[in-house]
Amino acid sequence: LQFAGKNRVELEKVLTHYANDSLKLEAAKFLIRNMPGHYSYADTAAINSYAVAMDSVIESMANEKDFNIIRDSIDQLAKRMGIGTLQKVQDCQIITADYLIQNIDTAFYDWQQGPWAKHICFEDFCEWILPYKVEELQPLDNWRSRLKDFCSDRLSDLDYCDQLRNSPLAAARVLNGNLADSFRPVTGLSVHYANVPMESRAHLPFGGCNDYANMAATILRSHGIPVIVDFTPQWAKRSLGHAWNVLFSDDGRMIPFGGICSRLGELHKFEEKMPKVYRYTYSSNPELVELNKSENYVPTVFRNIFIHDVTKETIQCCDVTLKIDKTRIGESRYAYLFVFDNHDWIPVAFGKIK
Repeated sequence: LQFAGKNRVELEKVLTHYANDSLKLEAAKFLIRNMPGHYSYADTAAINSYAVAMDSVIESMANEKDFNIIRDSIDQLAKRMGIGTLQKVQDCQIITADYLIQNIDTAFYDWQQGPWAKHICFEDFCEWILPYKVEELQPLDNWRSRLKDFCSDRLSDLDYCDQLRNSPLAAARVLNGNLADSFRPVTGLSVHYANVPMESRAHLPFGGCNDYANMAATILRSHGIPVIVDFTPQWAKRSLGHAWNVLFSDDGRMIPFGGICSRLGELHKFEEKMPKVYRYTYSSNPELVELNKSENYVPTVFRNIFIHDVTKETIQCCDVTLKIDKTRIGESRYAYLFVFDNHDWIPVAFGKIK
């Protein structure tokens, strides 16, 4: 609340609004407690103008087969419009009480009254359904209500089958399949600034795995389906990393899938080896908060305090103890684990020196 400055009154309105509803009050406290560090663009009008201009560029290049040319044109557009220089501001300093209350109420309805999230507990609800955004710099708009009809063809057909009606797996399979059919995704390319309203983002004829994972998570959560985004900073045996989605199924399974890019039920990237797996969360990671406060050098991946290590949920793990030559590390309290990507050494894990 102190960190919110002049916007503190908006956050206090939310707490007052839920004073007589203990569970929603706890949800509001969870969001507010973890809000510092989450950012949005200060000038939403500029982002909306950029989205309209981006749509025009994509439409004018509809017959262009070389997606690199489309990407470069959009990046040049962003440069001309100064998107890269737009001020970013902490969410807690601009978010309104009305927006937060609307998100909390809608998320609770989807959790408690909807067909696909009743099986998750409150703690999981706070990460898998409740957050008012899926990724940083996502526009603070009414995406939950606006996207409920987005690519939802054949979703209502599940109502005719008792076995499928309340199945989050069946619903996610239909929605993600619709998205795949609609987008016909081409991976490997991404524009520098894709944080625009989802309808404009959907017009891009290409995207990276992060783009598609975030889009799928946003759209599926708008239907009350518990979905989150996991990633590995770097594959163990080749270049690049990867991001994907995970569905919290009603039978307790965590089912990985490629948002928009693959069908649920298929083994996801089974041929790859990953050294570590992290999950993008709304809540901050105390270990990363401490790391960033105490160290002069922190690899880029670990400057994001909103990730948690979930490697043990994905692959078999073991603990490794290494002797450290303290004469070589100076005042550092942490050591990092790197893997080689055939060109550079890439950090994938950290550990406190004891």
